[in-house]
Amino acid sequence: MIEKLKYLLRSLRDQSQQEICPNCGSDSVILSDRKYWVTKLLKCEKCKLNFRYPVDSQIFLQNFYQSEYQAGYSEETLSITDLPNDDELRVLKGKNFPDKRNHEPYIHALLKTHSAKVLDYGCSWGYSVHHLLQAGYDAEGFEISRLRAEFGRKINVKIHYQHSALKDEWDLIMSNHAIEHLPVISDFIRFSSDKLKKDGIFM
Repeated sequence: MIEKLKYLLRSLRDQSQQEICPNCGSDSVILSDRKYWVTKLLKCEKCKLNFRYPVDSQIFLQNFYQSEYQAGYSEETLSITDLPNDDELRVLKGKNFPDKRNHEPYIHALLKTHSAKVLDYGCSWGYSVHHLLQAGYDAEGFEISRLRAEFGRKINVKIHYQHSALKDEWDLIMSNHAIEHLPVISDFIRFSSDKLKKDGIFM
């Protein structure tokens, strides 16, 4: 209830925002739906993106993902954002995180090799990077949450939380359930294009 009230107050405060697409900047948008009088689902007629209005600022998102963000698949699985304690982590690592989706088969189908540099963008605390390392890839992660990025050290994976720390020349950059959390999707696509090898793959 507290989170809903905070969202309501933030949305009321931001009602003066111009209705423009956060991806391409077009002001040619149409109303698709509305919720609680203050939230709109708008569709950009130029790039076809559906987005929530009011849009959260980059500063708000930066702070939000440092502390408040929580998400999980179901009650049966551990949250993808909550950090396991040491005992839980020891068991999970020993089993190579069996309750987390392993993207290695899909990446191998694209690259046809395990000797490749792979970046998992939006990797939370690193279980997917661990999967890739176990399969033989030269894998690293990027995560906006510094707490989760630093937690990755506990499972011996390298996770960056600043773009400036990322190398170039990746064979593949993957992003799973992360793009929808970004303030400007097109910026991320351009960033990935710059960081990939000439024939690299954006997945």
